[in-house]
Amino acid sequence: MSLRLPLALALAPVLALSAIWDVRTGRIPDWISWPALGALLLWRLLARGLWANGGLAEAAAGAAALAVATVPLALWGKMGWGDVKLLAAVGAGFAWPLALDALFAISLAGAVQAVLALARRRGESNSTGIPYGVAIAAGSALAGLTEVWLHG
Repeated sequence: MSLRLPLALALAPVLALSAIWDVRTGRIPDWISWPALGALLLWRLLARGLWANGGLAEAAAGAAALAVATVPLALWGKMGWGDVKLLAAVGAGFAWPLALDALFAISLAGAVQAVLALARRRGESNSTGIPYGVAIAAGSALAGLTEVWLHG
């Protein structure tokens, strides 16, 4: 049984809510990311077991990879901790090694979002943060669609 459709159904509302919340408030709250992370890890365990392809171990590795990759950005104040926790949930949903594809797509979406924000601001000195939840949602959708397109 393919996990792609359940994954999309599980992640889509979480990502949409996170993006909207981030645009409106400038943060992604724990009540969105922690339950999503826990539910996706549990779902992987129940659907595939502990060590099977796409099981809990690979989901935990995906979550850890995306979180660890972005912790330095949070420590330097370039990204919020809500972004890191949401990325861990995305990593759990995609699982290892597809989480790395998602991270690449999310980074690409973030770069596009940053360029658009800079072009819109045109040298304004009063810069506000960019709601990275939008890039996380867009990049995750791109990664998911690419996975379906490439592998059916």
